[in-house]
Amino acid sequence: MNPSTHRGDRQNIRQGWQEEVRQQEARREEARQEGAWQGNHQGDRQDARQNNQQNARWESREEAKTPAKALEAEPGRLFTHAGKSFVVSVVKVLLALLCLVLATAAGRIQIPGNPVPITLQTAVLMCMALTLSLPQITAAVASYIALGLAGFPVFSGFISAAALVGPTAGYIWGFLVATLVTAVIAGATRSRSAVDVAAAASARRFDGGLRDVMGIGSGRRGSRISRQVFSRVLTLSRFALACFVGLMLTQYTMGILMQAFLTHVSVSSLIMVSLPFLAADSIKVVFALIFSLTCMKFVESTDAPSEKGE
Repeated sequence: MNPSTHRGDRQNIRQGWQEEVRQQEARREEARQEGAWQGNHQGDRQDARQNNQQNARWESREEAKTPAKALEAEPGRLFTHAGKSFVVSVVKVLLALLCLVLATAAGRIQIPGNPVPITLQTAVLMCMALTLSLPQITAAVASYIALGLAGFPVFSGFISAAALVGPTAGYIWGFLVATLVTAVIAGATRSRSAVDVAAAASARRFDGGLRDVMGIGSGRRGSRISRQVFSRVLTLSRFALACFVGLMLTQYTMGILMQAFLTHVSVSSLIMVSLPFLAADSIKVVFALIFSLTCMKFVESTDAPSEKGE
């Protein structure tokens, strides 16, 4: 056999083997690339699916803010929220009723020449008018009067139904009307938009006056603090006006007129005898303002974390 021919055959075999190896490596590389592409494509599909699910949950949450959408999305959620609100309202009414009864039991200060004593009931009514809603106020005061009609000694001097036809009847019957008038003037709907607008305008005028007089401005932070201060001042001023008009002017008018009708005493004489009540009721107004301001701060402090969480 010719050696050159044998050498050529070996070279052909080697080249064929090398070509086969290159083809196998090429196929493995193609398979590897195809697998990586499929993995990436599958990951992209998973990410897209998660994004779609998150968007769907967000949209359902936004739609569930309205009662109709909430009822369609989660039927039990709306009733649970309504049930909690009802329980909270009932607890508030019961606490207000308990405070009225305890204010009666705390004692009274008798004014010489006037059968109407000074009690803490007016202070409790002021706090109710500034912190509760109109239905809650109506339920609490009506329940208080109903307890007296039923024979329970819940009125001043531990008197029951007899007080509703006596000299103090006008004041007791005027509890409900005077408290509702106070709540309406104070803003029973708790809408603070007008107060915020007025506070912002007052803060701007204050900041502008400070800049004109002293040549300096309070800045953004100072303006925000000024707006909060003016908002508090306007709110407390409205509350004080509501207490004076409602639980002082309205209640005194009803009480004095009915007392004059039942005792046949002139209205002018009853007004003069009732003047000492003004000092005591003014102190009650200050107490009610402090109480309402404390409640407002507590509500704002509890609402702040939830807003940050959302």
